Amino acid sequence: MRRLREGTEVRGVLGRALSHMRRNAIAYLALWFALAGGSAYAATQLGANSVGTKQLKPDAVVSSRVKDHSLLAQDFKEGQLPSGPQGAVGPRGAVGAQGAVGPSGPVGPQGAEGPAGRPGTPGEVGPRGPAGSGILLSRSYALRPGTLYGIVTGLQFATPEEEAVTMITPDRNLTASHLAVHLSSALASDEAEEISLRLNGQISDLNCVVAPGTSTCTSAAEVPVPAASSMSIEFLGNPGEQQNEAMVAFELGA
Repeated sequence: MRRLREGTEVRGVLGRALSHMRRNAIAYLALWFALAGGSAYAATQLGANSVGTKQLKPDAVVSSRVKDHSLLAQDFKEGQLPSGPQGAVGPRGAVGAQGAVGPSGPVGPQGAEGPAGRPGTPGEVGPRGPAGSGILLSRSYALRPGTLYGIVTGLQFATPEEEAVTMITPDRNLTASHLAVHLSSALASDEAEEISLRLNGQISDLNCVVAPGTSTCTSAAEVPVPAASSMSIEFLGNPGEQQNEAMVAFELGA
């Protein structure tokens, strides 16, 4: 009985609903046209530039609504697009023509002259260096057989008197060395001549012999020369022709 009663009640509700829709069918149809027609009118009657960012809903524009290959790099923020791999280095271009030389720039102003520097303090006088050496040169004329004497510097005829050609050294101990002799004529094969430096009337170790058939001789000996010594050159032997001459040089130093 209970189920029968529930079924009767359902049929009663459906019957009343169908009866209501039959009575108001025209009203429902008008409502549908009003809603459908109004939406279509709104979609087709929007003014130009009337839809902007504010009218678009969030996430309203999706990929399917964007035309492929229509976006540009400027449409993206910097750093949004990943960089592609670096391409290969292209071939080197041809060297361009040299440009014209530009005009010379103006000369800049001369800088101001700086202040003069202060003169430096003179340094201390250094110790006195060792005394240098001098070269004594002489030439004796008219050599002949026997013993003759000549001066140690200057020009003079050879003489048998030593006092006539003797000279004196400074008041300082010195050293004589590096004797060199050259005769104006070479000696004959049976002739020889010995040339010596005399100190205080004595033959010193600074001497040499011009051998037969030659014209020169030298000596590298070093002999001490006391302060204020007398000096002369001795020629001993046979120089051959009376016109033979002897050029003598030696070093005298501290």
